[in-house]
Amino acid sequence: MKKRFLSLLLVLVLIMSLMPAALAVNADDAQPKTISVTFRLHTDTDEWIAPTEVSDLPEGTSVFTVFQKVLADKGYTYEYHEQYCYVQAITAPDGTRLAEFGKGKNSGWLFRVNNDFADVGMNDFVLMDGDEIEVLYTADYKKEPGMSLPYTDVSWDHWAYTAIKRMYTRGLMVGVNETTFAPSQELSRAMLAVILYARAGQPAVEAANPFTDVPADSWYTDAVVWAAENGIVSGFGDGTFRPNDALTRAQAAVMLCAFAAFTQDDVTARADLSAYSDAGQIPSWAMDAMQWANARQLIIGRDSAHLAPAAATTRAEMATILSAYIRK
Repeated sequence: MKKRFLSLLLVLVLIMSLMPAALAVNADDAQPKTISVTFRLHTDTDEWIAPTEVSDLPEGTSVFTVFQKVLADKGYTYEYHEQYCYVQAITAPDGTRLAEFGKGKNSGWLFRVNNDFADVGMNDFVLMDGDEIEVLYTADYKKEPGMSLPYTDVSWDHWAYTAIKRMYTRGLMVGVNETTFAPSQELSRAMLAVILYARAGQPAVEAANPFTDVPADSWYTDAVVWAAENGIVSGFGDGTFRPNDALTRAQAAVMLCAFAAFTQDDVTARADLSAYSDAGQIPSWAMDAMQWANARQLIIGRDSAHLAPAAATTRAEMATILSAYIRK
């Protein structure tokens, strides 16, 4: 009886000793997540607020919240149009006031995040950890690179407008000519190789060309050879790459996942795809990549029931996928 009592006592002591650690873990889990961003304010001629780190912000913080906080901390005041959600004027601590139209009909205050001009107001732009906010005064917004697109077939209300603008601003995707982007055109396998090669900085290519149908001097040759050398693309059993074939959504997932692994990004995330009625159509060689891309919200269903793994990827879709990848 005494031995049994001592055994129970030891178990109780052990449980009590583990409780603080368990409580600590739960307490950590309960802590709200925070983000840190960088804020900068400048005119077309002068730096007003040098890049300043703003930390311990709750998830869901908007650009406007950071804008208000930093300006107040630095002694600046501002005038804001509530209805149209834009900055009308900012006054520096020394009394210098700079307002819209102060340097011409196209002058005024703008903001961009990670070098992208936003297509929503400051109060609607939700920040992510590491974002870089830049509030700037321009003498002519029409001359600001990345402020608008030169393509007549992508209007401001196109569903992929923001993504296409982000890819264009970064030089990752351009039009099929100076005025046409062709958002509904199918993206070829070669095109994605070129985009990823550009994203990698176009490193020197020294490897031999492993494909029989990739010519030595094409606009995509270096990109495809580089991608093959680094395990980002592979060909078909007959030794071809088929550069002009339409890129399927499954193939896009595989190439993106391989590129993410090449850049040492985390590719361990996996999503449950069972809710999609066509999940069984995903090739076995693409399953892990599709699960990763879906978990990262890069490739989602064309509707709630269809992932369309065998469907061709349009240029607008790829701009949206890559935009989300860069943002995350």
